[in-house]
Amino acid sequence: MLWPPHRGIGGIPRLLSCPVVLGRGLASEAAKAFIEVAFDGLRFPRLLADVEQGHEVSEHILRKFGFVYRGREEIRNSARVILTYELTRAAWGAVSVPPPNH
Repeated sequence: MLWPPHRGIGGIPRLLSCPVVLGRGLASEAAKAFIEVAFDGLRFPRLLADVEQGHEVSEHILRKFGFVYRGREEIRNSARVILTYELTRAAWGAVSVPPPNH
């Protein structure tokens, strides 16, 4: 499900990370579907995605779809660091995404 827009900005939830689905291309398929709905259906101008630092697979998927690193936030009183990525509709139109591996 897409997060509701905030000032015209949409966001996608964390990508699939359940061990049962890892390596099957399902996270890539889900990300592509979310992006298409956000840009083609809901006409969002851009998407933001948050990823906990150290989740290399999720970061790889975001970069594969054209998301660009925008910043990081250290969570006070914890060792957690959240990275923010952005994808604009124009950048999405320029991305050539190969089909997921099954």
